[in-house]
Amino acid sequence: MAVLDTGADQSHPDLAGRVTAAEDFSGSGSTADKFGHGTHVASVVGGSGVGSGSGSTRRGVAPGAWLLVGKVLGDDGFGSSSQVIAGMEWAVEQGADVVNMSLGSSGASDGTDPMSLALNDLSRRSGALFVVAAGNDGEQGPRTVGSPGAADAALTVGAVDRNDSLAPFSSRGPRRGDEAVKPDVTAPGVGIVAARAAGTAMGSPVDEHYVAASATSMATPHVAGAAALLAQRHPEWTAARLKDALISSAVTVDGQKVTEQGGGRIDARAAVLGAVSATGTLALGPFTSEATEPEGSRVLCTNSSDKGRASTRSTPAGSMLRATARSCATR
Repeated sequence: MAVLDTGADQSHPDLAGRVTAAEDFSGSGSTADKFGHGTHVASVVGGSGVGSGSGSTRRGVAPGAWLLVGKVLGDDGFGSSSQVIAGMEWAVEQGADVVNMSLGSSGASDGTDPMSLALNDLSRRSGALFVVAAGNDGEQGPRTVGSPGAADAALTVGAVDRNDSLAPFSSRGPRRGDEAVKPDVTAPGVGIVAARAAGTAMGSPVDEHYVAASATSMATPHVAGAAALLAQRHPEWTAARLKDALISSAVTVDGQKVTEQGGGRIDARAAVLGAVSATGTLALGPFTSEATEPEGSRVLCTNSSDKGRASTRSTPAGSMLRATARSCATR
């Protein structure tokens, strides 16, 4: 499990002994987290929670995961696309099954920018699943998902609160250019309490070891942790298979558009224990009134249990789809 961010405080009780490799791509000369963002994110993914006492109430989603830390953002929280791409390549070389990227560009992307294209290529070649924040420009309206969250292969994450209400800041689709659905899922990203890097004050400090923060950055590691649990259960699954399972098992929230929530709020239990999954998303357009020939896209429903068998069906291009596990037929 790789976390590409501002580094990590490896002396924090929740992360001590958990990081197997760390590399600096920011030029800061250290993988230490002097900003606080990376430590918070890493502990949501897989922190042990021991800093909260014997009850371990602050455990991450996948507390047994080993962590790779790539410092692609500097001590001020900013970085370049070349630094991020270098970190992505390193994570793949290290053998990461899942890569958390709680970062993104400040402007919207159509998915053809260098970071998005690199993500698509690395995912295809390595089988790694890149879980990426949608961004925090939602109050500017639709078409605000940035790079690399706009990438086809990215599992892009928006933020909801504890009541599953969409966070106002959560960037939303459709994707600029072709109107494809982004984000793919949502997860809790409001008032998230997790590890605090020593000497930092990002967010709202709770105590010496913990801090509360809100952003799609905080939602993303919830999904990355769920992906790590799913990859542990099914080590043979590709990134696309993991992505499909996580999207098609998500919980749709009434009142939210598909371009705001994608498949819905992530349900880790349903994804890990469920036997049936389906194609999570399809990028079908754009289409014009001059088009005369029909086109088709295939939706794959997969049943990994011993009951029934997997089935596929074709649907006409141009229709709005949300494939769910509950719609898959077995026979």
